[in-house]
Amino acid sequence: MGVSLVDQALLEDIYEGPLEELPWQGLVARIRQRFNVVGCSLYLSLPGPGECGLDVSDNDWDVEVLREHNARHYYRDNPFDYKEMQPGTVYRWTDFISREQFVETPYYREFCQPVGFDFALCLGIDEPGGMAIWLSVVRNEAQGDFSREEAQAFQALYAPMRRALRLLARIQHSETERQVYQTALEQMAIGALVLDTQARVVSCNATAQALIADCDEISIIGNRIKLQDVALQQVLAGHFEAVMAKADPTCEVMAIPRNSEPALGLLMRGLRGISTLSGPQQPALVVYLSDPARHQLAPRNLVAQLFGLTPTEATLATMLADGLSLAEAASAMHVSENSVRSYCKRIYSKTGLSRQGEVVKLVLQSVAGLARSPSSLHSQDPAPAGPRTVARR
Repeated sequence: MGVSLVDQALLEDIYEGPLEELPWQGLVARIRQRFNVVGCSLYLSLPGPGECGLDVSDNDWDVEVLREHNARHYYRDNPFDYKEMQPGTVYRWTDFISREQFVETPYYREFCQPVGFDFALCLGIDEPGGMAIWLSVVRNEAQGDFSREEAQAFQALYAPMRRALRLLARIQHSETERQVYQTALEQMAIGALVLDTQARVVSCNATAQALIADCDEISIIGNRIKLQDVALQQVLAGHFEAVMAKADPTCEVMAIPRNSEPALGLLMRGLRGISTLSGPQQPALVVYLSDPARHQLAPRNLVAQLFGLTPTEATLATMLADGLSLAEAASAMHVSENSVRSYCKRIYSKTGLSRQGEVVKLVLQSVAGLARSPSSLHSQDPAPAGPRTVARR
């Protein structure tokens, strides 16, 4: 039977693979059909300690039975010596053991023969970041061994698969970075909305959703940011135009007054200088939202660990960073002002500082704030044993 080299249909499946929920599921099914095999398996190995990876298969067998057997016997009995196999080279079982020896092994009699694993091809694909793929196809005895032409066609998958694997690695890396930055923004209680060139909202993080839901003066209607004040809406539109008109990233800021709370702060930053992509639906600017009334306190236990403070001293330091005066902190902690001043002196001594403002700056700029739970914009960590604390807006 003749099998053509990589054609358009296979290429589409190869490059669509990184975008599938189960990577390359479509490709595995097409390879099984194209090569007339009883089964096709793609094992995606991820970099890192341990045997972490993803198995994508297309066959007619009980997958759980196969996995159970593989867990007990596969690495011990499988003739394929993966450590000796070079990426880009197609291997058969007979490259490591003769057919006569293979059919006498327990691996063949107990595992391969019952499910029709008589002949196999295996191809390794790697990428610089450490991801690897082991792609294999198997036939039963009735179908016969793979021809030389079929092995060549199988080997032709290597080059496009390696490029697709690099794309997957890049996507995974970018997604990890995105999650890190998004988590940092949410832990600092900063909302972020990405807008396209038509000023339509493309994405909105959880913090921005919460801020907008709690604020009557701003909303999202029809995928556009709407301000309750008509005059401010015009100012906002002018800022959007100014940001998007410049080739280099630039910033515009404005405040949205509120009746009973401090003004909501907006910062708009252009993205045109960051991405070379263009088009009406491409991200063009990001709008950051900040609400001074929302708690952004660092967990007291981490402040204590970072600066060698006692729980009581850390409580006072975070209260000062939240804007409380010494008198207000004393009232909240149910202690005298003299006690609070004594705590302050201890904080100065341990941190090498001499002014209350320096303590505030130290806490606000510390990494402790990044450990705050992103899901609790209003909440504060449990108060330590000792003086009772109260939240203040």
